[in-house]
Amino acid sequence: MKNKLLALILCAALMSSVALTGCGASGATSQSQAQQQTSPPNKPTKTVTLADGSQVTVPQKVERIAALFGPSYEKLVVLGAENKIVCASDTHHKSWPWSNVIYKRLNSVGTITNPSTALNVEDLVPYNIDIAFNWADPKTTTTMENMGISVVPAASTNDAGSIKKELKAYAEVLGGDAPTKAEKYAEYFDQKLKLITDVTSTIPKSQRPIVHFAMRKILETSGNKSDIPAFVELAGGNCVESDLNAGNVAITKEQLLSWNPDLIFVDHAGAKAGSGDPQSQVKELLAENDYSKVLAVKNNKVYIAPTGVFFWDAGVQEILLIMWMAKTMYPDKFANLNMVTELQSFYSQFFDYNLTGEQAQKILDHVDP
Repeated sequence: MKNKLLALILCAALMSSVALTGCGASGATSQSQAQQQTSPPNKPTKTVTLADGSQVTVPQKVERIAALFGPSYEKLVVLGAENKIVCASDTHHKSWPWSNVIYKRLNSVGTITNPSTALNVEDLVPYNIDIAFNWADPKTTTTMENMGISVVPAASTNDAGSIKKELKAYAEVLGGDAPTKAEKYAEYFDQKLKLITDVTSTIPKSQRPIVHFAMRKILETSGNKSDIPAFVELAGGNCVESDLNAGNVAITKEQLLSWNPDLIFVDHAGAKAGSGDPQSQVKELLAENDYSKVLAVKNNKVYIAPTGVFFWDAGVQEILLIMWMAKTMYPDKFANLNMVTELQSFYSQFFDYNLTGEQAQKILDHVDP
């Protein structure tokens, strides 16, 4: 009887030990699963070379995208990847009214606030993104990469063909038929640029107008570390910024008066598209100081660059900017260049949107939809 009782006690103790061991194993498994859920999964990757020669490692397959860098959304649309964008910079939603008309999904994608100045990477978590097209910010890049998000930072060069290289790099990141679409854009760019330079390259420098290209305000501009001087020169102007060894830079009133430009082009007018009648904007921009002695002001040759879905000086519409400046400076030499039909053709080919003639003219006049 004692032996039977002892056996029962030992059996109970053994079963209790097994149960405790099982509980311990279960707890370890749950902890491991939690770690796996918070750690980035191991995905096949590839290396892509950006426009400036730097390289990034990205997933082989891109499914969910954050378009945080200003010009990134339009590039992704041109490359046929808008359906993969799950969140975008708030500037896309509110700063360019035409983008809300032209883009098919912009009004339904998530909004990320102030990614260019104060990105809160935690805002990206709910979107479960696998790649972000971002500004060149090492700090946020590192943070996102630690979260398992691949980052493609802004990268460009100061030549007029930089946009083709940028679009090609985006296409390599996306894969699929994106490279073919990038090549189609490059062919269009080269064809239209040749149309312009076949004329402007024959104009002697002494016969070209002196041009000041302003950004946002009359005394803000871009020097030769940007592609703006190249754009102006290709369009047939003598760009006063060509000798400024800088990117975006402020100048003085005295500097502008000494240049005394024949024409002034203004992009990023008021830093917001569609903010009213273009002529009223020009008057407001010039009201801060007395610029009446400047030839461009005296002769009413201050022009606001069109915008549409994005600023023309900083994205895929750059080729339209070159064409528009050439037409503005030399209306007789480009009498056959119709910017309304050119705009319609461009938006149809690259944004898959058929502008009416009235819509195209509104964009050229810097007017809201």
